[in-house]
Amino acid sequence: MNKLRLVSVLTALLAVLLVAGVAGATPLPGGGPFQDTTGEGLSIAVGGVGLEPGVSGSATITMDIGGPVQEAFLYWTGINSGCGSPLCPLPTGSNTFLTFDGNPITSNSIGTEANGIGFRADVTSAVQAKAPGNGLQFNIEVASTSDLTEVNGAGLFVIFTDSSDSADYRVQVFDGLDFAWDPDPRGFPAFQVTDPVTFIYTPTNAARDAELVIFASDAVSGRPDRIDISDNPSQFDQLDGDEGAEWDVDVFNISIPANVGATTVQLFSAPADQNPDSLLWILGALRIPLPQAAQGCTPGYWKNHESQWPADDDGQILPGDTDFTVDPDTFLLADLFGDAFNTFEKAVNAKGGGPAKLARHGVSAILNALDPDVAYPLTLEEVIDAIESGDANTLGANNELGCPL
Repeated sequence: MNKLRLVSVLTALLAVLLVAGVAGATPLPGGGPFQDTTGEGLSIAVGGVGLEPGVSGSATITMDIGGPVQEAFLYWTGINSGCGSPLCPLPTGSNTFLTFDGNPITSNSIGTEANGIGFRADVTSAVQAKAPGNGLQFNIEVASTSDLTEVNGAGLFVIFTDSSDSADYRVQVFDGLDFAWDPDPRGFPAFQVTDPVTFIYTPTNAARDAELVIFASDAVSGRPDRIDISDNPSQFDQLDGDEGAEWDVDVFNISIPANVGATTVQLFSAPADQNPDSLLWILGALRIPLPQAAQGCTPGYWKNHESQWPADDDGQILPGDTDFTVDPDTFLLADLFGDAFNTFEKAVNAKGGGPAKLARHGVSAILNALDPDVAYPLTLEEVIDAIESGDANTLGANNELGCPL
């Protein structure tokens, strides 16, 4: 390992407490997220730039921000490798080592380990002055200081409102520093994995997609690493200095299964004994859709908006269709409602009670359940069960919940 690489490895030695000679990640404040925000159209934008192995100079973060900014935070890390000890004294509290778009900023320490330190600064007002817009540039100026021998990189995390998105979202942000590297030739305690970070949220009865953001430093291309995300495939070798030397700002689209209320994330310096990446976890954030209020469109809506009917696995449902398919099953309307209501048009226009009511509300419930823009409280399987049991009243009540279309 060359001298520069040996120094840059120390980028990652942040946020670990030494207790009786054993290291562990700095506890997050209060054991919970630094930020926990909900709102309609809530979205995120991220960017970053590697500064390794600089101690002074400037760099630019370029990013798109698609709406009014609610909050913005700048993260950066540095080290003091000049004291010749694995346990160098480090500045703590606040500092003004950086300027952001020409303005000195006050950064608060979010943790230290060995001769490394990490900082967070609230830059909301400066980002609000430029956003929204595409290709926005934010200048980072690093002032030379006797306290640090290197500044490794900077990442910008922005929460904004997308006015075109009417859904509600929750954004949780965990920061604090945690190191993983096995083995460490300098004699620091070796750990292959960061402590787990767990995002807690309200489960729903349907699967949904979410965005996971990770800020990390010290990783390089060509050395292995792994990110474990519960209920999702592991991500291999994704931490590779993609924002510049040894600085990563990564966004992963992940799946949240039905009835799941937590996602846990860990970084692994693995496989062992294969020169795995040195990793510094700095920030993890999750943007997840909130459960929507139950919705349902009436038979009156569906019979008057045939062009809005959703698709099954064979394409858009048409009024004259006699069946619908959701692989691997095909359902005949005649089997569900009788020969008198063997097409969608006949069923949705059926008048009266008894079998006609079941056909009218049953086929409307099918359309509601198949439409991705309707937060219908019943799955298609539950709708079929209700039809087969003749429960027109339950289907009718759910079809009156309010139509978002």
